[in-house]
Amino acid sequence: MKICYWNCNGAFRKKYKQIIKEEADLYIISEVEDIDKIDFLDDVNHKLYRRIDGDQKGILFFTFLDEEIIPIENNNYGIRYIIPVMFLSHKIYGVWMKGGYIEDLYTYCAVNIKHLSNAIIMGDFNSNVIWDKKHGDRNHTRFDFMMKQIGIHSAYHQQEAKQLGEETDYTFYMYRKPDKGYYIDYAYVPVNMVYHFSISDNTLLDYSDHMIITLSVDTDS
Repeated sequence: MKICYWNCNGAFRKKYKQIIKEEADLYIISEVEDIDKIDFLDDVNHKLYRRIDGDQKGILFFTFLDEEIIPIENNNYGIRYIIPVMFLSHKIYGVWMKGGYIEDLYTYCAVNIKHLSNAIIMGDFNSNVIWDKKHGDRNHTRFDFMMKQIGIHSAYHQQEAKQLGEETDYTFYMYRKPDKGYYIDYAYVPVNMVYHFSISDNTLLDYSDHMIITLSVDTDS
């Protein structure tokens, strides 16, 4: 199973070809405008779009497979956006953190901790441990510790043997400038999962300030 996540920085209708060429099983896109404006989705049988009243953009899941994306009932306590779905028998949380950023993600996961076992949590966290001091007790270091207590870890950091905050690859470039890179998009996966994680190169800066992150899961393991 291959999952691609991208914060497209808006106007997805003009950029979708940049991600569908990845030929993923599931696509999760954030900062997506009203999907009625996106013509290619008319031919997509299975899609899910969530946008909170008052927001101009939301988060979109879609697949070209003949497989349902099944929303999971969930109380998000007004937190934007953490959307759980079932897809190919996997529980997947698509994340686009707004407002309270890591503090909201920490709170949501603490409240819903019993539902997170064996889940994939993937998306734009808008967070890195380098900003821990701004977030008090609900910071990224403490979030990471909480995830490890239930057997979930960051795919990139485990695969590349990197410590949080010591990344040498970046998922976001402020103002789309190549010299202003940060690591703020993540996939957290169960520790027993066999996978490969990758980040697109920054030629995507013509389209977004975020790179595409890809998680390929060995479903036979």
